[in-house]
Amino acid sequence: GSKILKWSIFVHNVLLSVFSLYLFVVLGCDLAEKWITHGTEVMLCDSGYTSSQGRVVWWYYLFYLSKYYEFV
Repeated sequence: GSKILKWSIFVHNVLLSVFSLYLFVVLGCDLAEKWITHGTEVMLCDSGYTSSQGRVVWWYYLFYLSKYYEFV
């Protein structure tokens, strides 16, 4: 019983860590692409919110859901 529980918790934590790393890399690549394309000013001071559209919002949302799941 105890070994199965420990193994299950270990696998669960590894999967969450791998997913977080994946989201970190993908989001970092998307943000770097936007930074190269649009520059620093648009990334930091975008009044039109063009940097908060498309895939970036999807990655943010998935990251948020994963953190909510970890918290609960």
